[in-house]
Amino acid sequence: MESYLEALRPAEPNSILILHACAHNPTGCDPTQDQWKEIGAVVKERQLFPLFDVAYLGFRSGNFDKDAFSIRHFVNGLGLETAIAVSFAKNMGFYGERVGATLFVTSTEEVAHKCESMLERLQRSEISNPPAYGAKIAAEILGDSLLRNMWFEDFKTMSDRIAAMRTSL
Repeated sequence: MESYLEALRPAEPNSILILHACAHNPTGCDPTQDQWKEIGAVVKERQLFPLFDVAYLGFRSGNFDKDAFSIRHFVNGLGLETAIAVSFAKNMGFYGERVGATLFVTSTEEVAHKCESMLERLQRSEISNPPAYGAKIAAEILGDSLLRNMWFEDFKTMSDRIAAMRTSL
């Protein structure tokens, strides 16, 4: 952990820092909540801009909300502006379906409008009409409490499997 923090301390203010919210692939690096607080303190002190890569929520602990601690701490606990790239490719099995979102948490409405404008420009230049198939399935799962709870139960199965594989390796 000390080497992790030492790598952050010399970072230039306003640098973008890419962080995995949990279950970093391939290292399996999973800071504890106390370690996330230490990382967050350095990020805030150095005025870094955190961009969370969120592809494995639920796979670390088996609990979607628990695995989102780092994001919530940076946003709610530290009041940081943050970008969050959420993908459902892994935790919903939507490889190739491009299901996810890019979110920005901003401190002012003006910054929010600028982010929205930039995201709209990027969207138009990349793909004018994103695929809807996977998103419709994800919306069905997230919008139905029975399906969502089944999905949450699957996290526990997957996280236990991953932990067992790491232990045996």
